[in-house]
Amino acid sequence: MVTRSRLGLFIGVVIAACVAGPAMAQTQNPTALLYNGDPATELGEYIFRANPYKAGQPPDGVWDRKKYPNGPPPTVTLNSPSTEKRYALDWNGAEMHEKPGLWKFKYGDHYIARGIRVPYMYYSPSPADPNTGMLVRDYFVIGFEGGAGY
Repeated sequence: MVTRSRLGLFIGVVIAACVAGPAMAQTQNPTALLYNGDPATELGEYIFRANPYKAGQPPDGVWDRKKYPNGPPPTVTLNSPSTEKRYALDWNGAEMHEKPGLWKFKYGDHYIARGIRVPYMYYSPSPADPNTGMLVRDYFVIGFEGGAGY
């Protein structure tokens, strides 16, 4: 039987609370989380720290839409002195799915009221030349468990 959350807890926040440790403290009540900072910022940082793919350090300005109006270049030179972010989101390609359904996760079914598929980009070191980064476009999926009517 699927347990439906009345609070519509966000699966990623629950996972982050269990794994992230010092950034978030969990109380005795498993549905109440205490944050030391902005929860949106902490969640975003956790998602990108949990990313299993290796991203190289791209040059400065590579994600600048004014500099590259048609999107970032397909290849760049990596590991140059840079303060550029390793990942960038492409909010124009985000998709939302509002038909509830069950997701299998950690040996159980979870009722998901809404799912969001968010595209992101990074540069992966080339197997032929580790100093050359190849643009990779990928996605992560966020599921909102439960729903307001449950």
